[in-house]
Amino acid sequence: MLKNLSLVLLFIPFVAQAYIPNVESLLRNGSNAEISTNSVVANLLIYEIDPVSNQKVLAKDGIIQESSIKFLFYNNDERPELIQVDYADESFNSKNLVEMKRVNFNNLAAMNAEFVEKKLFYYLLDMLVNNSGDRIMGFLKQYESALKTNEELMDAEKLDLLNKYKRYLEQVSEGNQEEEMENPLRPQDEEKRKKIIEIYKRNLIKHDQIVQRKKQEDIFSFIVNENNIYMQFNDNHELKEMRLKVLGGEIKVTLGRYILMSSELLFPEFIWITDLTGRKYEIKIKRLAMFPDEISAHRRRIERYQNAAKENNIGTTIIKPAFIL
Repeated sequence: MLKNLSLVLLFIPFVAQAYIPNVESLLRNGSNAEISTNSVVANLLIYEIDPVSNQKVLAKDGIIQESSIKFLFYNNDERPELIQVDYADESFNSKNLVEMKRVNFNNLAAMNAEFVEKKLFYYLLDMLVNNSGDRIMGFLKQYESALKTNEELMDAEKLDLLNKYKRYLEQVSEGNQEEEMENPLRPQDEEKRKKIIEIYKRNLIKHDQIVQRKKQEDIFSFIVNENNIYMQFNDNHELKEMRLKVLGGEIKVTLGRYILMSSELLFPEFIWITDLTGRKYEIKIKRLAMFPDEISAHRRRIERYQNAAKENNIGTTIIKPAFIL
């Protein structure tokens, strides 16, 4: 019986999210496989483009200024962390490794408002690469109070009813006589029974009123359009556009078609980010992979990165956009 109840409890929120997506469910990047405790690595190329033509911007010497950065999400339960490795060119070869740094999301969250571009980029990366929407949801809520989490949208009456039914089944499984207890879903009182039926028919997670499903020609999208934020997701719940208004202006993000980078993971073909100064950057992915990992292998990997940076001793200053640490 308890097994059946678990299925019920899992099924109800799934149905609610599948047909009435809310902001938190949209920000899960649900098209990708479940990451769990696997590590995920993403090799990204980042370069400035012209805001109008979207062509690569050349430096004074005619060379395109390009950042080649590896991001490694280590998801071990004991000590999850993000490792960032900068390279001198797009080969991502250890001989061209410039530096390695740990990115602490707690430290990132504690940064003041002037680091808003960095926060948005790393939380967006966390969502797209690591399938984690919690941090970007918490970040966006700081700028738009209309955003609600799943917990805030939970139907308290229905949750209470299901919890009572769970306790009822636990008592039955422990040997208590079923006929001596009242089933919370089937009370004897007629008026109470009608109320229970009405509660049970409701979705466990209420419909998020700020999410609108719109159709343009034959294409459906989910739109969030509030005072300080605009987001558009396609019918697969993939983020396509975001505009965030902050004190210093507006940050714009446009995401291209999502392409399969491995057997289980998708990533946008390109990402355009326009920072608060109006400079526009394109992000292209060269590699995205997920693999089982453990702490000793992770420590050895970090040691290799650190040793390579020390041995290479590349003095070239890596020019990076404002949103990169």
